[in-house]
Amino acid sequence: MKRAEATYHLTAKARQRYAEELFDLNRVGRAIERRASEGYRDARLYQAFPFDLSDLPPAKRLEAWLDDNHFTYAWCPTPQLVDPYRPARQDDYPELVVRW
Repeated sequence: MKRAEATYHLTAKARQRYAEELFDLNRVGRAIERRASEGYRDARLYQAFPFDLSDLPPAKRLEAWLDDNHFTYAWCPTPQLVDPYRPARQDDYPELVVRW
């Protein structure tokens, strides 16, 4: 049980670090401005890894910031890219889409 618990904590720490980077308020603000300057009315925060990060504290901070700044957003199901030689282990994961 100790090894499984340690592995779980390593996974949780890695996801937390990734979420902190992905949902950094300054980074997201710049991405929104960049998309808006190109004429778009939305921005999707593409993830490099197929994890559900929606319940982590960095995601909740970003949601609060988006609410404070009157953006709308949704966690949209995202199918994994399937390699025919290595089928996906899960069906989809949520990615955040911001609209204005």
